[in-house]
Amino acid sequence: MVSYRPDIDGLRAVAILPVVLYHAEIPGFSGGFVGVDVFFVISSFLITSILVTEIDRNDFSLLRFYERRARRILPALTAVIVATFLVGAVVLLPGEMDALGKSAIATTFFASNIHFARTLDYFGPVSGFVPLLHGWSLAVEEQFYLVFPLLLLLLHRMGRQPALIALACLSGLSLCAAVVMLPRAPGWVFYLLPFRAWELGLGAMLALLPATARPSPRWAAVLSTIGLAAIVAPVLYYDHATAFPGLAALPPVLGAAAILHAGASPVPVAVTRLLSMRVPVWIGLVSYSLYLWHWPLMALLRSARGSVSLPLGLGLLAILLSFLLAALSYRYIERPFRRRPPQGLARPAIFSLSAASLCLTAGLGAVFALSDGAPGRLPEEVRAIAAAARDKAPRRAACFGRMPEAGLCAIGETGRERADFLLWGDSHALSLMPGLEVAARKAGLSGLFVGQSACLPVPGLRRVPEDPKCTEINRAVLSLLAGRDDLPLVILAGRWTLSVEGTRFGEEAGADVRLAPVADPDRGDRAGNAELVETALSETIAGLRQDGRRVLILGPVPEPGWDVPLRLAKSALALGPARPVPQDWKTYLDRAGRTERMLDRLAAADGSVTHAPLSVLLCEEICPVADAEGVPLYSDDDHLTRSAAEELLAPPLAQILAAAAG
Repeated sequence: MVSYRPDIDGLRAVAILPVVLYHAEIPGFSGGFVGVDVFFVISSFLITSILVTEIDRNDFSLLRFYERRARRILPALTAVIVATFLVGAVVLLPGEMDALGKSAIATTFFASNIHFARTLDYFGPVSGFVPLLHGWSLAVEEQFYLVFPLLLLLLHRMGRQPALIALACLSGLSLCAAVVMLPRAPGWVFYLLPFRAWELGLGAMLALLPATARPSPRWAAVLSTIGLAAIVAPVLYYDHATAFPGLAALPPVLGAAAILHAGASPVPVAVTRLLSMRVPVWIGLVSYSLYLWHWPLMALLRSARGSVSLPLGLGLLAILLSFLLAALSYRYIERPFRRRPPQGLARPAIFSLSAASLCLTAGLGAVFALSDGAPGRLPEEVRAIAAAARDKAPRRAACFGRMPEAGLCAIGETGRERADFLLWGDSHALSLMPGLEVAARKAGLSGLFVGQSACLPVPGLRRVPEDPKCTEINRAVLSLLAGRDDLPLVILAGRWTLSVEGTRFGEEAGADVRLAPVADPDRGDRAGNAELVETALSETIAGLRQDGRRVLILGPVPEPGWDVPLRLAKSALALGPARPVPQDWKTYLDRAGRTERMLDRLAAADGSVTHAPLSVLLCEEICPVADAEGVPLYSDDDHLTRSAAEELLAPPLAQILAAAAG
């Protein structure tokens, strides 16, 4: 069994600090998420060391193991979940509270990694509003420890060397699976145990090394220095665009293992002594509570502001508050529950309290999940504004991302064998579909819809990195059109401005957009997006015109640059932030003028091509974000609501559609 090593607590500090700084959006720590991988190695090393000692002396008890886990994990976790609900009841909107309830149930039963793998991109902008997102890593660990003690008991009976070999093989399979699946299902690989098990397995293998494998002081100095660099470099140079985990997780994982192994040297080396100093040791001691408290605090701050970004000053304040909460939690929650009789609670009391805490947190989650976030706790005005976030195209699940050969959704007049038009585009095309549906019925026309998220209806272009589904759908649309003699009108709709400019607008989070020709994926950068879009769109139009089809391009919808329902609803709360000011026409043209002029040029080049600028239908001196009653016209920071599409755009679109259809 490992005697207390202060350098391990110091290594915990190396793991937790990058995570906290990354989550607080402190510049320079874009890869701080790798700290979680360091934690995995530390955790499995320590727990395997304890288990092996107990197995060696014939004193292994599964009941005692889970008692230790309950003392270590549940008290502070319960306090954090309850506190999150208390604050959330004040600052969270119904949809947010509903989501919190569902994630709390998943967190209670250590299944939140599965929950978030199905519902949330960890690196996506929306993740900043999810208070219990960080529970995914606890779920990975507890799922691992659900099976690992018995597996270790079985393997250890074969001897340490065979156990090491078996763990090495299983860990290798896990890493290979992560590498193979990362391009195909990155969310699964990030969240799920089978693709993370190798990180925990490495720590376990390290604990199984014989005592004779201790490194010499000289070798320990080399190992620890390289190991520390292998952790720090990813913290500084990785970011949300890094393909992670998989092979990119090797440096921090191997670095943590190297530091742990170096710490076993009979003579402490420089890195070991550094990590054993008072400050890193104290941070390591409170690291579990710090991990638990920091993320809900930051997520709730973001939600209260209605913005996914934390200003630097607020981020620093959040870090200070996180440390304060962690210190209090460690002193008054963690330490008391870890004590055993006579000073602390006995095993039956621990298990009884654990069962009660699970019922409490799952029960709270169920209350809010089953009540749709308990909207009655908020004023009617706030509820009406927040409801716009759900006022979206009703047929997204049935129509969006659907391959043409599977059958496309009909728009407008139904029951006809031949369709008058095809609406083709991205999520902006989907948000316009309700308006076009009404317009088509008024014009007596029928159509079909095909679209994919973040996928312009321009087959010659691709985003970098490529979305294979987008490429596949766009090619399938060309095949569909080539095989049909109806669909005389093709309507192209998309978020043109984002692709032309390559940058997000206002407060919108997310990566810049870089485009490249499908035929030449190595060409292109963000600065050249405008030229690439115009060339590829011109080629797309030429191909459609060659088949005798007319083309209608729906121009860009103005981008507010902030989440409209969220910010307006938060502003309507008593302690909410100030209401943002909508952009004026000049600001819109500064952002989208180049796009509008490009679409005008393409339409002017061919009389059978029409550009319908939606901006002039939505803007006058300003581009409003809400109607006269204060109800948002946008469901987020750039998509129109269903109501806005039907009520504002359908009447003029009926005339535009009838004229374009000839």
